[in-house]
Amino acid sequence: MINRSFIAVLMLCILFWGCIEEISVELPSNEIENLLVVDGQIHTGPGPYTIQLKRVAGSGLGAIQPVEQAAGSVFTASGKEEALQEVGEGLYLLPGNTIQGEVGETYTLELQIGDSRYMSKPETIPEPVQVESIRWQYVDKEFFTESNVVTTLPFVEIYIDTPVPEREDGPFFRWRTLETYSLVENPPPPPGSFSRTCYFTFPTNLQTVSIFNGEAFSEGRWENQWVGDREIDWTFSSKHVFSVVQYTTTQGAYTYWEQVQRVTNQVGSIFDTPPAAVGGNMSNSDDFAELVLGYFEAVSVDTIRTFTVKSDFEFRLAQPRCVNLGFFDPRQPAECYNCLLLEGAEVDRPPFF
Repeated sequence: MINRSFIAVLMLCILFWGCIEEISVELPSNEIENLLVVDGQIHTGPGPYTIQLKRVAGSGLGAIQPVEQAAGSVFTASGKEEALQEVGEGLYLLPGNTIQGEVGETYTLELQIGDSRYMSKPETIPEPVQVESIRWQYVDKEFFTESNVVTTLPFVEIYIDTPVPEREDGPFFRWRTLETYSLVENPPPPPGSFSRTCYFTFPTNLQTVSIFNGEAFSEGRWENQWVGDREIDWTFSSKHVFSVVQYTTTQGAYTYWEQVQRVTNQVGSIFDTPPAAVGGNMSNSDDFAELVLGYFEAVSVDTIRTFTVKSDFEFRLAQPRCVNLGFFDPRQPAECYNCLLLEGAEVDRPPFF
């Protein structure tokens, strides 16, 4: 029987937010050492574009190490070239000064890591498709507790409709949903002093891959596509924005994400482990047998948004995290007086919020 160890495949969602999706997979223990993870995307939005390099340094979920001091460039079929810039912790930027994401342009990523040279298969950005509509609905979902008792929790579910134009190839879609909300600090003493507003943006449903293959679809419009959900909590006590990013992607990228979807759909929860790793479009030019995880993707993007406010829900729901009593209350959470204590807090208001 083969002994198995866990690794993490880091998939970077890049558009206007930097968020890492972590999907757990497993490999035979003798295959995980030094396994490279390349995760990047060039899209039709403005640069810089992000590429993350990781390497499996051993067994266990924590054994993912950043790849540092790598060199690399992105090339286009039209003859342009731009070098990557190392930021740190395995993060590299393509500045976007020379190369931008353009429909119809073809891109190749080349990396030099130590003595090894890696290249991606060429990716051509397809024509974008704009999402037609977005909506949310309130639902009560049933779950089993640890004691096997059924409990009901309130959720918001997000759905979109999109046209599906007839094309010789595709179109192929992938969707990602992000939520944005805010927290206003209670005024610190003395009364009337300044209080900040912190803003938070996170991806929803990290263990879910939502994709669509339009090759054999002839109805012209795809309706009621579920793209995410979120349990209702204090973050809904004020404006709560859902941003759905529709990636119009290539057939190669669709095939990759379809494989990832098959892997992740086999897990019962985010704590379970799928049975296999998923290789992408990167390869070692000197050793084609080396398995490289991740994908360098070239996509068109379109974003659509919807939002909720507290009055959309019953009074018992969406209770605020902090209550402004007009004076300092030590019983309230520390973040009520310093919202920067919360993970992901930003003081710059997003333009769409």
